[in-house]
Amino acid sequence: MVGNNCKEKYEHCSVEWTDWRLMPKEDKQDLINFTKRFFEIPNDGGVEKWILQSVARKWKEHKFELKSKYFKADKTREEIEKSIPIGFFPNQWKAMVHYWFSEKSKHFSKGVKRHEHTIRRHIRIWIKKLC
Repeated sequence: MVGNNCKEKYEHCSVEWTDWRLMPKEDKQDLINFTKRFFEIPNDGGVEKWILQSVARKWKEHKFELKSKYFKADKTREEIEKSIPIGFFPNQWKAMVHYWFSEKSKHFSKGVKRHEHTIRRHIRIWIKKLC
């Protein structure tokens, strides 16, 4: 429930930010307050920290799902920018698409792919040793 608030409340949990840590503290506090409307939450910093960690994880997963669904190698940046999903503000969508086409994003994606390849290789070696 807590993480899903992020998907449903785009005005508090914008996809335009490239990193969760860059999201304004006011928006994060709005998410905590929004969650408190549904649950009785003690005024304990630990619980609020857990809420933000949960939302951050779901936010990151949501952005990954969006990129998997909309970012296609055969489409131009302009074509993707025009295909705004329902519920998104155009400026947020354009900011995220702009980031997808940036050199920083491309560099990061290559690093993730190399890391995933290394992990798969280590798993295969570990499985062979077990057999």
